[in-house]
Amino acid sequence: MSLGASAAQIKMMVSKDGYRPVIEGLALGLWGGLAGRVLVRTYMDIDVTVIDPWMLLLTPIPLVLAAWSAC
Repeated sequence: MSLGASAAQIKMMVSKDGYRPVIEGLALGLWGGLAGRVLVRTYMDIDVTVIDPWMLLLTPIPLVLAAWSAC
């Protein structure tokens, strides 16, 4: 703020810098989970056919809430 930034600009910078790793981590985690499902299905004799949409939707909520409170 001493260099002329307003409070709104500081809040935007902190939230953007705080949420970027969270969004990237969620995207990579979702991709990794789906890719892991394919790997398990390919290399093991386990039939993994179900993708639980509730699990995919509800699991990131604590992460997003922790990032929100940290920012």
